[in-house]
Amino acid sequence: MSSSKKVVAIVQARVSSIRFPYKVLQKIGNKTAIQILLERLSFSKKIDKIVVAIPKDKKEKILKNHIVNLGNEVFEGHKTDLVDRYYKAAKKFKADVIVRVTGDCPLIDVNILDEMVEKFLLNKFHLVLNYKPPTFPNGLDLAITDFIRLKEVWNKARKSS
Repeated sequence: MSSSKKVVAIVQARVSSIRFPYKVLQKIGNKTAIQILLERLSFSKKIDKIVVAIPKDKKEKILKNHIVNLGNEVFEGHKTDLVDRYYKAAKKFKADVIVRVTGDCPLIDVNILDEMVEKFLLNKFHLVLNYKPPTFPNGLDLAITDFIRLKEVWNKARKSS
């Protein structure tokens, strides 16, 4: 529990990828990539809740069932509009601060995540990210914003892409 602000990690994931279908369900050792990611996120000292945001689509049922069986919460949202999916998931789970995580990054570093959340909260930033400019290797990408900024983007977005 980080502060009086509720910090929610929203993991975007899907199995319907064109380039590598079912990537998040691929086994690494005896665990799926998404399972490893969710376990690593659970070690964060700054995250209050972890939610996996998936497309609302019958093709995603296998992923939804897997996540629920692991004991994690799922939000089903728009298939292609990620801003809408993030906004509605953040709204449903009453997030003050949103940590954006992609489901295909099983080696996420929670120490980096916690440090970024701490800086976000202490400095009252609107956005903190570690990939523009590239700071860490691919797979460690994180973005943090607050609900107010996410709502502004959601209200102003004109294209689902």
